[in-house]
Amino acid sequence: MKKVFASLFVFVFIGLFAHNALAQDPQELSLGGSPISGNLSSGEEIWYSVQVAEPGILTIDALGEELDTYLEAYDAQRNLITEDDDGGEGTNARIEMFVAEGGTYLFKLRGYNDEVAGS
Repeated sequence: MKKVFASLFVFVFIGLFAHNALAQDPQELSLGGSPISGNLSSGEEIWYSVQVAEPGILTIDALGEELDTYLEAYDAQRNLITEDDDGGEGTNARIEMFVAEGGTYLFKLRGYNDEVAGS
């Protein structure tokens, strides 16, 4: 089996932002694409999806400024696979997981609690 390492960085900056994508409508991310940036308001959850062509290790990093991020990973049927609080840099979340060929995975990004705020 060929192992592929894919890395995707999600940059998060606190700010005023209306409701983003819901679990039913996650934003699709492409492997090997450019890092994305966005705003995360207190109490907000942002959902992303990744479709995988080959099996390998997928890394999702959330890099917030003065923000304690939290990530959850789900399969296509929305079954929780794993979650992380401070596995990345500082208080940022990082998920590293094996992904199957042809799989679709969902990731929920949020603050550690509903009161998280910062610049």
